[in-house]
Amino acid sequence: MAIELFLSLGLGMYHYRLDNVPLWLLFGHGFIFALVFRLSRKQWAIKRTIVIQKTLLCFAVLYSVFWLIWANDWFGFLSAIAFMAIVYFAKKMRLFLLIMFTVVCYIELIGAATGCWDWPETAFNVSSWLASGNPPSGIAVFYLIINIIVFWIYMRLLHPTTKRRYQNIILRKI
Repeated sequence: MAIELFLSLGLGMYHYRLDNVPLWLLFGHGFIFALVFRLSRKQWAIKRTIVIQKTLLCFAVLYSVFWLIWANDWFGFLSAIAFMAIVYFAKKMRLFLLIMFTVVCYIELIGAATGCWDWPETAFNVSSWLASGNPPSGIAVFYLIINIIVFWIYMRLLHPTTKRRYQNIILRKI
């Protein structure tokens, strides 16, 4: 929630309809993460991992290029490139990340189209040289960064014993 307050109200990266940060966001990001995690662990998805990854990667590239051409979305396009770089290096998480990109794109389109939130015409509403779409096509990179920060805080600061238990489970499998 603190990250949402900082990005929305502090930086002006996006704007919610009622000039605040809705309380449902406390659960919204967690729900999105859990949904994507469960989808990426389904047996049918694991069996077809390569096909799903190639399809979603093509979708991500075409979606970003489309928004770049149609809405002059340079901010989203550069964010999508950063996301693709993460996908390239995160081989074990690739399916999860590509599903995350697709789900976030869908949610962002619905939220922007229904007026729940909107994005300024430029990145962070300050850099006039970096045009942005509404929503930016590569915004999933920020969902990923937020999830990394939250899990780092959880694993390192709040529950370090959870990390040790997880590591012990991995070691037993070896």
